[in-house]
Amino acid sequence: MIKPLFIYWEKDKVGFIDQQGKIIIPAVYAEADDFSEGLAAVRKDGYFGYINTSGALVIPAKYDYATSFHEGMALVYEGERPIFINPKGEFQFESPFESASSFLHGLAKVRGQQGKYGIINKSGKLLADTIYQRITAYSNNLFLFYNDNHDIEKMAQFKDDTFHTVIGYCDILPLQDGYLLARKADNNKISVLFDSTFHVYLHASDISMCIEHAAPTRIISKKYSGDHRIYIQITDYQDKPFFRDTSTASVIRYLGANRYFVKNYNHDKGIIINQFGQFLDSIYDASSELFYQGVAVVQKNPFEESQLVDTSLKPVGKINGSVDDTWSLAEGFVVFYNNGHRGIADLNGHVIMKAGLDQDSRIVLRDGLFLTTLKDKPLYINQQGKVIWAMQADTIKRPLNVSSKNYGTFAVSSEPPHENSPRYRFFKYELPMPAPIQPTQKFAPGKIQVIVNTDSVMGYNSSTLGYQVWLANTTDTLTTFHVQDGRLYMVVQAYQDNEWTDIEYLPSSWCGNSYGTEELKPQKYWSLVCPQYTGAIKTNLRIRLSSGDEHGFTVYSNVFKGSINPGQLWRTTRYVSSNIMDPY
Repeated sequence: MIKPLFIYWEKDKVGFIDQQGKIIIPAVYAEADDFSEGLAAVRKDGYFGYINTSGALVIPAKYDYATSFHEGMALVYEGERPIFINPKGEFQFESPFESASSFLHGLAKVRGQQGKYGIINKSGKLLADTIYQRITAYSNNLFLFYNDNHDIEKMAQFKDDTFHTVIGYCDILPLQDGYLLARKADNNKISVLFDSTFHVYLHASDISMCIEHAAPTRIISKKYSGDHRIYIQITDYQDKPFFRDTSTASVIRYLGANRYFVKNYNHDKGIIINQFGQFLDSIYDASSELFYQGVAVVQKNPFEESQLVDTSLKPVGKINGSVDDTWSLAEGFVVFYNNGHRGIADLNGHVIMKAGLDQDSRIVLRDGLFLTTLKDKPLYINQQGKVIWAMQADTIKRPLNVSSKNYGTFAVSSEPPHENSPRYRFFKYELPMPAPIQPTQKFAPGKIQVIVNTDSVMGYNSSTLGYQVWLANTTDTLTTFHVQDGRLYMVVQAYQDNEWTDIEYLPSSWCGNSYGTEELKPQKYWSLVCPQYTGAIKTNLRIRLSSGDEHGFTVYSNVFKGSINPGQLWRTTRYVSSNIMDPY
């Protein structure tokens, strides 16, 4: 049996340790992925290869990017060309698609050049064409295919290397234990229950009934008269009622362990009942959707801390704080808060780590170790609460060594934002403000200009070096720039293969409040910083600035020397928002 290894960080490099914190593979890599099927994708210089658990390079480092092995296949990129290889590094087939997921049960989801999704098998055969806006997989080999309107176009079950369309259903809700609820195409109410073999287990022949949920022995359903709800109830599979509520403001949620939460939103508190409709306790809210291993998270009263309880609604253990992040119950642990810090407990309520971790830290349990952060530094904790490894403080700033396009970060303000503006609350006064051009600054007259001063090396952020950048207006007119979340449409470019290519990008924002304008008055300038990139390819760099509107202008900076990695020329990563004021 292969012993699990864990990524650790030392200065700007990564390596692997074992469950006791012993270094097994020294930190010599710029990037590394977790081991999967005995191999890990690593990047030491500009290109990715694969190492085994002894640290030996078994697949040469020649790929712009490489992903983990799943079911004996890994997706790698030779330039922008995606191909699948086996654990020997042997070519399996080329993927003519923009991207592909890992294989699961012999299938992988692919995205075509138009941004639409399809499905291939392990021979590269296209089983579902790339014409769908979204594809969702459920148990029982059931797939939902969505059209451009984000409506379900078809339901299909994968069997014998073919998708078989399930006729007559247009919506689905997956439940526990493999059950599926479906809505018939000619009925606007959920009315069909499938069992784990995808056979009809229950059909509400009464068109006025709507099935809300199905538990192992009970059904939650609603009775309608036209569009008016008459009641919500809990019945067995023979339609015998055990509980019924005639209030139109009531909802019933199944919590597992034969427990149901009934809440009338005209009242502060709801109740917990069992499968026979018998009252167990009154609570304000059930924070967790389900009981896991006999425990759940509930809030007994408004403004009280949430707590861990058993199926009799009695507190479990002695957790000093408010239990939160109920997703962790399914992972086998509990996260709680106290005085602005996070702690970890097991499902018996025994505290593993006292509340002292970062408030916004992510906590992941894998192979017996918790990975989290303390003072923004990663650390591993075992299930006895012992810290087995913690990242050492590193105050040295270094050039930025990445394998994908970086996010554009040239944020500015034409004046200090008003204290009531959302942007003020997020950025405060950290945004660069316009400053008067001084006579000693030798900017060219009568133009908008961007100048990169590579002689002025400074901190881009807490860990990265950068270069001084000036954006100056030496004209006699006010210049308006369109911005997104305060960021200019301004990115670094690299010269490769006889053309200039962006190595930074601004992800599109879904929030209309993100978009606005900033102004730069005559004879004023912004002082900015761009990253100092480093990589395997020496090249020329420059900055491209666009005014951001359809009939605007584009300005280019001076050209300067630098180096990048090949993936920066084409690869973008999924951006995850961390703040409502940074939604893109």
